[in-house]
Amino acid sequence: MLNMMLFIEMFTLNRAWSDLSEDEFWEPLPGSWSVRRREECRTPHPFGTGEWVVDFDGGVAGAAVDDRADKPLTTIAWLFWHVGSMAGRGAELDFLGGTKSAESGWTAPYLGHHPVFGSSSEAAEAMRTGSRALDQAIRASTDEGLERATRFWGYPG
Repeated sequence: MLNMMLFIEMFTLNRAWSDLSEDEFWEPLPGSWSVRRREECRTPHPFGTGEWVVDFDGGVAGAAVDDRADKPLTTIAWLFWHVGSMAGRGAELDFLGGTKSAESGWTAPYLGHHPVFGSSSEAAEAMRTGSRALDQAIRASTDEGLERATRFWGYPG
């Protein structure tokens, strides 16, 4: 698992962590779902509790899942919101030695406590430090912790 994380970092994430421009991050194509200031949001059901929110439309997403509509194009900013803090949040889960349970929704981007990043550098830093923390948590974990059945919020156990 650690080797796989290293390969993903080397061949995919490293460019996003070091060479990503602000234009690439925010909206490479018009109409993409992105991260925006609340007053600039373009969708009816954005996620986020602060000044920065994430475009989302439940009707469009549901129709796309059922193949009744095209999946919306999401920007790198949107994708970093969705997964950018996941590694760091994963490192804080109880089965890896942390204090948060998976069932609590700690890692779910669809809950209000999930961070929304206001810049590419902030998102990249969260992903980079989270990846390092997850690496360390996995290295320090026990076989029992890694083998423990765990129910994640929103998914059947």
